[in-house]
Amino acid sequence: MLNRIQKKPLLVYFNNYPAPYVIDRLNALVESNKVDVEAWFLYDKSNKNGWIDGKKIKWKFKYKFYKKSPFFFTNNFTRPDVFISLYHHPIFIINILFYKLLGTKIFLHSVKTFDAWNKRTKFKNILKYILFNLVNGFHANGNDAKNQIKKFLFLKKKFILVPWNLNLAWNHKKIPKIKYPKKKIKFLFTGRIIQLKGLDLLIESFNEIKKKNLKFQLSIIGDGSYLKELKKIVQSKKLYKFVKFFKKKPSKLLCNFYSKNDVFVFPTTGDPYGIVIDEAISFNMPVICSDQVGELKNRVTHEINGKIFNSGSKKSLINSIMSYYKNPKILTIQSKNCKNKIPKNYNLEYVKKIIQLI
Repeated sequence: MLNRIQKKPLLVYFNNYPAPYVIDRLNALVESNKVDVEAWFLYDKSNKNGWIDGKKIKWKFKYKFYKKSPFFFTNNFTRPDVFISLYHHPIFIINILFYKLLGTKIFLHSVKTFDAWNKRTKFKNILKYILFNLVNGFHANGNDAKNQIKKFLFLKKKFILVPWNLNLAWNHKKIPKIKYPKKKIKFLFTGRIIQLKGLDLLIESFNEIKKKNLKFQLSIIGDGSYLKELKKIVQSKKLYKFVKFFKKKPSKLLCNFYSKNDVFVFPTTGDPYGIVIDEAISFNMPVICSDQVGELKNRVTHEINGKIFNSGSKKSLINSIMSYYKNPKILTIQSKNCKNKIPKNYNLEYVKKIIQLI
């Protein structure tokens, strides 16, 4: 490959999908005028994986999608100075090793993972020991990811902590209102409709709330492989008057749902981050969340701005929901505690941290 002549260093970011927040951050790097940026994506599924804003945002950097060759090359066939990449797919690993041999600084984009979503094997662990100690460092999603990685290290490595903070209300210039007690509490879930999100548990729990003759409405926004099955469960339990389904929405329209509903519920069995939590908190929504979510401590504090329940436990989830009926005042208290919890413009901080890698 050719050596670079340009004064500005070249950073290549290799990820699964062109998520809107990824595009925003790479745009911010370009705007800093301190680094040239290219992005490579394994899949062009911005409209199939919930990222329906991705193609509406102006991309200020060069990019390409995987086609047939396992090797990716920069537009000018020059060696990147810094290469940030995921590592869970063979295509990622091939390019990591290739650019490591060329002398590029390699940083692995790392997130907290959970057993429910990722099968642990001895072979995978051996690969992690080798790969983690081979690269220069880690572009980690937070301390949960960092602590998980450190178990595989016997060499000292550099960590840069880059949370996925997304303040949706600030991004769309909305002024979030405080939530107040109501006889009918409106609950909200947004995200992919897959079984691993724990949505069957959510429906079962609200079925028990219905038996207590408590007024509620649950809105579920999103598409996915479990949607038909979930609708069948709602029908079988005769919850169709209480549970409403909506197709996935662009972020601008999601703002209306975050504004009009009272409590956000995220019953996942193991999310590395769950950026919808940030979106909800930015609208002063208390969050009921399972304990199987990465980087949760800095966003949701139990009984301060939401409730954290034991993942998979219907009893624990029902108790969390019931708390807003037993003591209605906590809705307002927790809503007020959501204020300023999510940084308003994390892109600036992100740029500062990335420049440290170069």
